[in-house]
Amino acid sequence: FTSAHASQTCLNGNTIQIIIRINNPNSGDAAIFDNVTVNFDDIAPDVLSAIAINESNIKIQFSEEVIQAMAENLSNYNITGIGIPNSATFGADKSSVELHFASNFIEYQLYTLDISNISDKCGNTLSKISVNFNYISFKPENIYVVSKNEILIEFSRILNKISAETTGNYNMNNGVGSPVSAILESDTIVRLEFGNNMANNSANTLTINNLIDINGIALTSADIAFVFHQVAPFDLVINEIMADPVPSVDLPEFEYLEVFNNTAFTISLVDWKIKIGDVSKSIPIINMNSNSYFIFTSVQGAIPLKDYGETIGILGSSDLTN
Repeated sequence: FTSAHASQTCLNGNTIQIIIRINNPNSGDAAIFDNVTVNFDDIAPDVLSAIAINESNIKIQFSEEVIQAMAENLSNYNITGIGIPNSATFGADKSSVELHFASNFIEYQLYTLDISNISDKCGNTLSKISVNFNYISFKPENIYVVSKNEILIEFSRILNKISAETTGNYNMNNGVGSPVSAILESDTIVRLEFGNNMANNSANTLTINNLIDINGIALTSADIAFVFHQVAPFDLVINEIMADPVPSVDLPEFEYLEVFNNTAFTISLVDWKIKIGDVSKSIPIINMNSNSYFIFTSVQGAIPLKDYGETIGILGSSDLTN
């Protein structure tokens, strides 16, 4: 048999005994029985995520399968300041829906999406819920040139590890080609190592194809241009040291040293360190623009000294000796 019906109400969580009697004229009657715990769904669907997959589409993931007609009912959705969608596509998993809006989202702006009247197969209805989201386009945001055959690429979204580490998804012009290795160093940063070297002071373009973020959204193609400059002595110079800030003279009372990029090129400080005596401090992943200054100071001094230039708070409060 494929189904059975109880002759009286069974409470959720109760254990009942099911007995099946079989009448077989050849071997006599038989009975099969077992204890079964009654559990039924009385919980309304919830919203697990609402993600802007591009500038005008949102994918909503529900906690369970929902009724298609309700999921595709445009009046069940509303974005404050934008309104209802102009189309809705039910997902093949029966627990998601993609909404398309006529107006484009503004990047990094926070939006509120109201969702209501979504029911599951058991008739439990999500009456109303509000979820916040923002739109961040999927793109390479920064490139850090580590050496003549190594770069770091920072993306705007968390990456799918397999696609990020597929070397065939990257290619550089000027005969450099695809990398020999691609390592996802953090959620958004990939380190690429090439078998061929970049020429000094050369303008290069890295083409990126078929990357996927953790939500399965694809970056079909993107180009990022940069210049490789082989760093030489005196490209970066320490042009000011404040080792004894007390008493102060029109400055915050914090130690600092100021570094100047003395070139016409952007210099990446990836894998660089500052060593003062026996103290060595790693510099965070950052680019230093041409003819620019960085103020290296303590964590406490980073904000007060920010009025005087870009600060990096990695020093101890007394690392600079008098």
